[in-house]
Amino acid sequence: MWMTFNKFGTTRILRGLAAISCVLTSSSAAQTLDRVVASVNGSVITLRELNQKVQDLNRLYARPDSPTKGKVPPEGAVKRRAIEDLIEEELIVNRLKGDLREETAARFAEKTVDEQLDQLRKQVGEAEFRARLAQESQTVEEFRAAMIADRKRQILVQQARQAWIDEYLLTPVSQAQVDKYLEEHKGVLEEGGAPEVQFVFLRIPDESDPAAVEAVQRKAEKVLARARVGEPFEQLVEEFSQHDQSKGRKGFLDLISPTNPFPEFAPLFELDAGQVNPQVIRITGWFCIAKVKSKQSIYNLVRRRIALEEQRKALEELKKSAIIVYDREVFPATTP
Repeated sequence: MWMTFNKFGTTRILRGLAAISCVLTSSSAAQTLDRVVASVNGSVITLRELNQKVQDLNRLYARPDSPTKGKVPPEGAVKRRAIEDLIEEELIVNRLKGDLREETAARFAEKTVDEQLDQLRKQVGEAEFRARLAQESQTVEEFRAAMIADRKRQILVQQARQAWIDEYLLTPVSQAQVDKYLEEHKGVLEEGGAPEVQFVFLRIPDESDPAAVEAVQRKAEKVLARARVGEPFEQLVEEFSQHDQSKGRKGFLDLISPTNPFPEFAPLFELDAGQVNPQVIRITGWFCIAKVKSKQSIYNLVRRRIALEEQRKALEELKKSAIIVYDREVFPATTP
């Protein structure tokens, strides 16, 4: 699973101040709703959501360790990928509608957004913060509401995706199935079994401010010291981690191989179960404190890969049977 670590960082909020347009208010105080660009079984996808997904993908593609090696595809291709991702997310969430912990997701989203906005105000100053919002004809309340809605949606997508995978993981897989998979996928044996690792992620502020970066690093080292003396790691995750995708899973992040998702995580493959990595790990945008919960076997690795493949097939079937409507002004008849 590819992780977009900068997705919810302060950098995104700073850029978002100039780009987010959930609600536009005219001088007559009449509000214009955000434009609908597609619908999936009656659930709408808005232009704001599409633009945000395009921005996220562009940042992902621009990374040197991305699947495209830092080369951003043409705008049309990114937009098509963005709308397909949003459609899949709607299908995944709607599949478990009613079983998701929406109230919990809303409370967590509100808490994390408020923390980020407080941090942003301190970094740019209250006057600059409001000035940037004013450029987009937005109030603080409108901007906050848009960020909370976006954060809640991402949490629900992650919940639904993980719950679906867990359904497949409950299905027994025989050794014969594992052997067949390994025969058909030779590279898995070379990767070896990835460990189960919990992380505390601390966001690195703008690197043009060395003092701020150093302050976060000192904080990370203090958290590491607490982890190494035996404080419950789940508690440290809850108290300090700033990365939603892993925090919502008690700090767990799927590692695929020593180089995926980040080569900096390679030393974790050498640790024994229960060990805390003795140093803070730095990756793009984050300081990381890591603990190996358990060593995964090849059997468990293959089992999860099979589950992911089954989920992908089932999702394609959901798409075939779904009623999907596109705004053809945004997506001409030939696309997506």
